[in-house]
Amino acid sequence: MWAIIRDVPCAEIGFRAILDEEGCVICYPSPMGEDNARLIAAAPDLLAALEQCVQVLKRGFDDADGDSRMAMATALEAIAKAKGGLAG
Repeated sequence: MWAIIRDVPCAEIGFRAILDEEGCVICYPSPMGEDNARLIAAAPDLLAALEQCVQVLKRGFDDADGDSRMAMATALEAIAKAKGGLAG
């Protein structure tokens, strides 16, 4: 789980940093807004949740309608984008 550090030592007021579970800097202090900081910090959890959803959807995918197929394609594209690769 990544964490938001709101009071970064030696940084300007309002700057935030993102640290991983081991305390390593993921996103160096910058004047990012609170919403962006929360989104960045949640990114690994969001990716894992989306991957789980895709696995569940794949089980009943043979009978999927057009909307389900579009949702699956969008989810796979988002996962690929997050991982820096191509959808597969």
